[in-house]
Amino acid sequence: MLSDSPTPTIKVIDFENCFLRQTLFSAETLGYQLGLLFEFKLHAYIDEANYDQLVHTKLIKFPGLDQKKFVEFYEYFKRHGAGRKERYFIPQQGQLITGKPTRG
Repeated sequence: MLSDSPTPTIKVIDFENCFLRQTLFSAETLGYQLGLLFEFKLHAYIDEANYDQLVHTKLIKFPGLDQKKFVEFYEYFKRHGAGRKERYFIPQQGQLITGKPTRG
């Protein structure tokens, strides 16, 4: 949040989904975030096929990304959303709903 004062101050709120360090699960985290964004709000403004095209076009900028893991998480969360537990464990452990690590 920013104040309207002449010298603006920044106030941070709602740390529930904040992750402040690099993750070993970039593909899973990005897939879940982009899938959740569509499921939560964007589906009202863009159809799924066009959103998919935009997302996959931008993935070219991430050549080292594990595409298989990205797609697994993206497709799931695009349709199912994510609860508090999923949002917490994905960047930390790469977990998908089942509670089991997705990487060995």
